This record gives sequence, structure tokens and C-alpha cells, in this order.
Amino acid sequence: MRKKKEIWGHVIQYLENRLSRAEIETWFSNTRLREADPSMVTIEVPNKFVANWLREKYTSELQEGFRIFFEPPPEIRYSFDVNPDQKSNFSAFSSGSGKTSLPWFDKNLTFESFITGETNRFAYHSALEAARMPGQHYNPLYIWGGPGAGKTHLLHAIGNYVQINRQPERAQYITADHFTSLVSSARRKRTMDHLRKEINRVSLLLFDDVDLLAGRLKTQKELSSFFNLFHETNRQIVFTAKLPPNQIENLTEEIASRLHWGVISEINSPDQETKLKIIERKCHEEGIDIPDDAAFFLASNSSDMKELMRLVTRLHTYSSLHHKPIDISLVNLVISGKHILSPAPNIKKIQEITARFFDLPVSDLLSGSKKRQYSYPRQIAMYLCRRYTDCSYKEIGTAFHNKDHSTVMYAVRRITKEREKNDRTKNDILAIENLIA
Repeated sequence: MRKKKEIWGHVIQYLENRLSRAEIETWFSNTRLREADPSMVTIEVPNKFVANWLREKYTSELQEGFRIFFEPPPEIRYSFDVNPDQKSNFSAFSSGSGKTSLPWFDKNLTFESFITGETNRFAYHSALEAARMPGQHYNPLYIWGGPGAGKTHLLHAIGNYVQINRQPERAQYITADHFTSLVSSARRKRTMDHLRKEINRVSLLLFDDVDLLAGRLKTQKELSSFFNLFHETNRQIVFTAKLPPNQIENLTEEIASRLHWGVISEINSPDQETKLKIIERKCHEEGIDIPDDAAFFLASNSSDMKELMRLVTRLHTYSSLHHKPIDISLVNLVISGKHILSPAPNIKKIQEITARFFDLPVSDLLSGSKKRQYSYPRQIAMYLCRRYTDCSYKEIGTAFHNKDHSTVMYAVRRITKEREKNDRTKNDILAIENLIA
């Protein structure tokens, strides 16, 4: 396999042909390829904000860039150095190079960090028993429940437990979609024997979202053969799904019956008390100050813990950017998604926020440089000034180091057209408008 530096260089080159220079320099200048595997790559980024931004805005472009080397395109994960003791190992099924490494598990998703309540206690103890004594009393273990209930957390908790306490057990986490991609690719390339050999090296299989295999008959057939192999050799399998086995349509008889062989554990959405404990822990870890009444109001608005965690992150971001304390009114604003703009934000505020968004000094935004990394943010700032202030073209030009009014008119026309036909420009403008709120 090619060196990681070479692979990442080609991916960046691919992105440079499709993204603006400002985007490349803002979001990719301090990144590197940390791990590369046919099924999963890990990109090292400076912080959590950049990771979230790349995940939200550039996943499809990155996957296309990696497609040059890996088919199907790999799953993309991000790493950043929060705490040296929390660094993870990343890999999945190997490419057959002979190198072995630990599979990837999120080090934050452990049994210790899983908060139990009446709705999830049985699922928690079932998962813990499967981790402590794999292949014995809880095999297979089937955990089902709605989104955000904690199913994936328990799978990673099992993997982390086994890595720490049961070496050299080899646990492997995989999603139904990823498994389908691996099987499809192996069939197309006629490398099924290699894939079977790789999976046969696994001693504990953690299979997420098995219900998504509904209707995928060829993939179900392969899973059935792996299931038989694991069961005959007393190797542990843990499945998760949104539904119990008997409610999943378009499953083969063979798979449907095997999913019933072991322990079936329902995990329900957490109750209010459990949600409050989870929010409290999240806020403590992130250093977020949230009063009890605001936390209670937040917990009352969703039973999906993933959504609640996203809301906590959004609250923190909004509070930090606008220097506002978190209270019930701010929680309500973020939940509703209503970011009301000030009646007339001034030019200076728009300049500062636009420069911060593109990670530029205000002086560069106001400069006369025609390089796209400066001209594009400048034109967006002019466009927003014209849209959200009562200032004339001449007044706006004067505020941008005495630019001519015709320069402002040109910028407004250009960004107006780009916003209509270019999703990237449209998204940039929407993001800045939210920051101006």
C-alpha cells in the first residue's frame, strides 16, 4: 500500500481542484492522514470544531478523493488531541498486507461512562456479561431499541473492555452498511476468500444496525455463514437493531431464526432522571455551565440521546460566540432553530464575523489583494453588509479601505449569482448569518 503521506497528498490535490483556496487553507492546512485502511481512514485535525465541520461539509468530497485508492470508499473518522491518555487506535479488517493492529473503538464509550437507569439496566448488564465471558451465556446477544438509546455505546464498551481485559481477544465493530460494502466489493473483485479469512481472525464480532440488511439477500447469506462459524466455535456475536428480529421484514428464514438463538434485550429511551445525568456529565466534561432548570427543559425536549448531545454542543457554541449565558430562553432558541438576526447589524460586526469565519485577520479581509482566499470572503462581507445594513454602496466601499462603489456593486452581483448556483457559497452565507444572529 502507498505511504499515508502520498495518499493524503493526492486527496488534497483532488480537493484543490474542486474547492476554493480559502477552504483548503482554512480547513485542511493543519490536517494529516493518521491511519489508512481499505475500509476506514483516520484524519488528524487540530480540534473538535474542525472535525465536526469536515464531517458535516466535506464527507462526500473526501470519500471521492479516497476512491482513487480504495474501492468502495472507506469510512472516514477524525482524531484530535484532547487528552493524550484518550488517544485511540484505528483500523478495521486489514487489506491483507500482513500487518495487524487493534480495531478502532471510541475510548469515550465505555461501561464506566454509560449511565444506567430503569430503561437500559438489563441491556447494560447483558452487554457487560458478554464482554466478561464472551461466547458463553449471552451468545448471540441481540440489543434493540430506538435511535439514541445507547446501543452503539454498548458495542464500543464491549470492544474497549475486551481490548483492556482479555488480550489477545480480537473484537471487531462493524456496521451493516459497511459489511454490505465489504461483501459487494469482495464479490466484484473476487476476493471473498480473503474477506472470509479476515473475518475468521476475529474472536468477537460487534454488528451494528443489523436491521438495515433487510432485503439484502446476498449479504444476509454471507452473514449467515459467518454466524454459523462463530457459533460453532463459541465466538461471541453482538447485534444491535431498531426492531426485534420478528419485526424486521425481508430477512431470510435462516438469519431471522439465528437472531433468536441467544438473549434478546430491549433498550428503551432513557427516562428524565437518566437524561439529566447524561447531560450533567457531558457539560462537566466539556466545561459547560448550564443551570438545573435549563438542563431539565433541554432533557424534556427529546428522548434521542445523540440529538441531546448535539443540542448541548450547539448550545455551547452559540453561547461562546455570542457571549450569552445558557438559560431556558437560549435553550428554547437553539431547539427551535430560530437564530433571529439583529435589526441592523453594523458593518464592523459583519466584517469581524466574516473574517473570523474564514480564519482571516480583519486587515486581510479589508486589503486590496485579489487572491481568492481574500477576495471571496471580502465579497461575501460586502454582500452581507448590503443585505443587512441600510448603508449605500459608497458607504460600504469606504468601510472596506475606501473601495470604489462599483467594486461593492460587482461583489454583490457576483455573490448573489453564486449563492443561487453554488451550494458551498450558499452554506457559507447561511453559516455567517447564523453567527451574526
